[in-house]
Amino acid sequence: MKIGIGFYMGGAQRDGIGWSITHLLRHLLRVGPQHAFTVFTNLPAESVRAEFEHAPNLDVVSFTMRSYTLWEQVGLPLALARRPLDVFHSPLGLPLLCRPAGVATIHDVCFCTHGATFTRRMRRASSG
Repeated sequence: MKIGIGFYMGGAQRDGIGWSITHLLRHLLRVGPQHAFTVFTNLPAESVRAEFEHAPNLDVVSFTMRSYTLWEQVGLPLALARRPLDVFHSPLGLPLLCRPAGVATIHDVCFCTHGATFTRRMRRASSG
């Protein structure tokens, strides 16, 4: 299977979503060596390859774009269209025109269950 993974929360001091996607990818590479993984990241490609010990089943597509939203809605769909993937996983959300099939992780729905503790602006930002 050819699997794409969004890996946007980089940096040496990862926490939260960055920690989650790093460990997910690390485990997937270990338990699924028969699968091909393509990581879409805003980090330098070589640093990502090194972090995952130059896994032979890991390809890295690095991008630099000032606007994450522009990348997510325009750049990412174009990059996905150029690669024959079976599925794409995103830790943040999927582009409107996501091809192939997409899976998004929802990390927190606190704004839905405890909406009164959030300002209107915070709820709008949290719900995407």
